[in-house]
Amino acid sequence: MRCLARGVNLRGVAVEGRGVVEAARTAQDTWPTATAAFGRLLMGALLMTAFLEDDTPQRVSLQVVCKGPIQEIFAEAHAHGAVRGYVVNPHVHLEPVEGKLDVKGAVGGGTLHVVKDLGIGEPYHSSIPLVSGELALDLAHYLARSEQLPSAVALGVKVDSEGRVESAGGLLVHTVGEVPDRDLARLEEYFGSLGSISGLMAEKGPRGVLEEALAPWGSYAWVERAVEWRCRCSRERARGTLIALGREDLKRLLEQGGTRVECRFCGKVYGFSREEILTLLKELEDRPGGCGK
Repeated sequence: MRCLARGVNLRGVAVEGRGVVEAARTAQDTWPTATAAFGRLLMGALLMTAFLEDDTPQRVSLQVVCKGPIQEIFAEAHAHGAVRGYVVNPHVHLEPVEGKLDVKGAVGGGTLHVVKDLGIGEPYHSSIPLVSGELALDLAHYLARSEQLPSAVALGVKVDSEGRVESAGGLLVHTVGEVPDRDLARLEEYFGSLGSISGLMAEKGPRGVLEEALAPWGSYAWVERAVEWRCRCSRERARGTLIALGREDLKRLLEQGGTRVECRFCGKVYGFSREEILTLLKELEDRPGGCGK
């Protein structure tokens, strides 16, 4: 959900993502600490889509390339609320720190890469060094530095004793113009005393969390949108991946009697028989030039 604050240039966005992160955990087979890091980035990407036009192909991609054991996390969210992603090393679980999953330890230092594709011209790319590794502060740092949007961000994922996602959520409040220092101080005080955003989201829902965050001013212009874990893979996309390999690689696959293409996001496997590889080779040969390179 998103809304505006009354009488001050602030906009709030909140997402409740237990179902999304649980689906992601299942698809990527993440262990608890990796689940928390992955879920935070998924929530962050969904929050970022609030800057895009609803019901359009516009999308935001967040990629964390890091020195910690998780190595790399990727999340891609679309303006209509679909999100997907992957973790290079999903089997990361570290000892908790002060009762919380050690996301900072799993991520370590590294770089946050942001891509915004508005469907017009080349996508916008930006990269900044991680300042925290907790991901919420890193995202706020990106918004302030690269998009000149002073922001406060909270991201959280809680897992149960079996590793399943118990709650997940994110909250973003950012400026949309000049904001008096006293109002910024109120906002900082609220985020400083927030505690577990995932627990608060499970208790109050995204609207309740936003109403609480913007209570000093009130809120209006509410917009609600469903979010879901959804992969865009298909057999046709898998065919395109194989064709892009070129003639020589396809010949090697032919000698192997066929191949399988596995989606990096959802894990779905598409099998291609020897006969189907032959068909792909013929398609390459029938193209203008016929070189298949």
